[in-house]
Amino acid sequence: MPSDITGTTGTTGTTGTDSAGATGPVALTEAHRRLDELDRAVDATRQALAQLRACLPSPCPSRPTLGPVEVSDTPYDPAMWWDAEDEGIGGHRR
Repeated sequence: MPSDITGTTGTTGTTGTDSAGATGPVALTEAHRRLDELDRAVDATRQALAQLRACLPSPCPSRPTLGPVEVSDTPYDPAMWWDAEDEGIGGHRR
C-alpha cells in the first residue's frame, strides 16, 4: 500500500516526510524506489499490449464509400410483392 509522502522546500534544499515518519534521504529514496516500480509496471503493460496487438488479425481493407442512394417516392408495382412472405407481426394467413 503506498504511503503518503509530503515534501517541503527549505533554504538548504528539499526534505520530505512519509507516513511512517521517515524524513530526508529515507523518504527521497522511497519515492525513487516507487517511481522505479511504476516505471517497470508501465513497461510491462506496454509489452503486454504489444503482444495483444500482435495476436489481433489485420483490419479489413476499407470498402469504398458509396454516395447516398436515392429512393423514389413513386409506389412500387404490387406484382413485385406478389410472392413475398409477410414478415411483420400479425401477418396474413394463407
